[in-house]
Parts: sequence; C-alpha cells; structure tokens
Amino acid sequence: MSALNEVVQRYVVRPSHAGSGVQDFDRVALQRELRRLRRSREVGYWILFFLFGVLFIGAFVMVVQYRSDPAAIRQISTATGVTLTGIVAAMTNLWAQKVRTDLVIAIVMAMPEEAVKAVLTTLSGKL
Repeated sequence: MSALNEVVQRYVVRPSHAGSGVQDFDRVALQRELRRLRRSREVGYWILFFLFGVLFIGAFVMVVQYRSDPAAIRQISTATGVTLTGIVAAMTNLWAQKVRTDLVIAIVMAMPEEAVKAVLTTLSGKL
C-alpha cells in the first residue's frame, strides 16, 4: 500500500465504520498531510537526481580510465550494485507519487466536502 493511499484511507469514512464514532472529515489536516507527503517525495527525487549525476560522472570517469579493460569495468559495476537504470526507475516512481499527491491535493481544495469524500472513497484502493 502506498503512503498516499494510507493518508487518504485515514480520512475516508467506510460504510462499515459509519456511525461508530469516526471523526468528521478534516480537510485542513488532510491537505497538511498531503503537502508533507509531496515534499518528502520531492526531496527524495532530488536526492536521487544528485545521486544519478554523481554515478553518471563516476561511470564516465571509470570508462575513460579503464577503457582498455572491459572486465574491470564490469567488476566495479557489479561490486557497487547501483545502476543508472535503477536510479532512473526510482526517480520515475517518486515523481509519479508526487504527481498523484498533487492531483489529490487539487481535488481536496477544489471540490465541496461531500464530493471530496465520495472521490476519496472511490480512489482509496487505487492510489
């Protein structure tokens, strides 16, 4: 379950919980949590972006330095266990989570409370 889905589910009143003393919908608290989640995804993305740059430059230097010994390049790459493709995949995932969070923030800010509850109930399992 994604962090976004966990945040949304805390604010969605399920039919089985209706009337069981569940607190009212708190739009401001939800927006605050969503913004915090968005910030954490942005920070993670930029950290990975910096790591990607460092790794790319390191790989370039390594290829130039060991250009006559492909086996050494392969051994060094295997020893680190970090690949450029893996970092790009993680960056893509973090950015997608950030965009989903941005969309939920826009929904929460733009729609009336009852509509937000209905939309979040529908989206809660799909985020």
